[in-house]
Amino acid sequence: MVYVSPNRKIDRFDGKRESGLLIEDWIEDARAVIASRGLTSHEQAAFLIENLSGKARREILGRGKSISSDPSKIFAVLTKVFGDGDTLPQLQQRFFAYHQKDGEDLVACSLELVNLYDRIIQLDPSFKPGRETQLKNRLAEAVLDDNLRTELRRLNADQPALSFFDARDHVITLMGRTERRSRAKRGAVLCEVAAEEDLRALIIKQGEQVAAQQKQLELLTSMIQNRNTSTRTKPSKPTVSADGKRRCWKCDAIGHISRDCPKKRDRQNGSATETNGKAETDELN
Repeated sequence: MVYVSPNRKIDRFDGKRESGLLIEDWIEDARAVIASRGLTSHEQAAFLIENLSGKARREILGRGKSISSDPSKIFAVLTKVFGDGDTLPQLQQRFFAYHQKDGEDLVACSLELVNLYDRIIQLDPSFKPGRETQLKNRLAEAVLDDNLRTELRRLNADQPALSFFDARDHVITLMGRTERRSRAKRGAVLCEVAAEEDLRALIIKQGEQVAAQQKQLELLTSMIQNRNTSTRTKPSKPTVSADGKRRCWKCDAIGHISRDCPKKRDRQNGSATETNGKAETDELN
């Protein structure tokens, strides 16, 4: 319950949008003051006209006694002319057709439903007794998430005395716990993926290192083999000179080959002389 002082005054509504005072807010304040003072229907109408000015006052008085003496008709005319222009059937259709929009959170969705239903009550106060039930039922059908819809329906069936805002807060808390669990699960999955990527990168790096080492080994092996081959193979002396003449590979002289080498004959003659000398010496002995 909200206590409203019987002496409370409300701002005068002049119908100008630039004043910043919305007709919905003015009607809500006016209803609260009327309820706190316990005014009769005639006194209510007089109170409303007293707190109107400018275009809004002329609009009501210009419609005659049938309007200016009935507070519910005054509210209806002011809402139609200076509000969004929605009639009672239009507001009811918007309320029962409303669904949570993409990107709209649960709080914003619930408050929009409250705004629509309270505007319905402004036009027809007879809808006020069923306010909590209608809001809870509509929220259970308006939310996008299937799990939240199921939970709201369960709450409405199991706890009918639960208020609209308590039911909404319950599913918001539930949604927060679910989101935290989902974030924790996503974090664990991301850690596993990161670990796998690190392992894969390590294996690739090790493979590249092994390939580089294999290339180095192959290069060293090739160098050793080339060196051994060059050591075993001695270069032969050329048998022909640059001008086409024969060259002896024993004495490296030009003009003869090794079998006709004079140095070879000299060595043979020397060897024969040495042999003959030795034989004569043996005979003398």
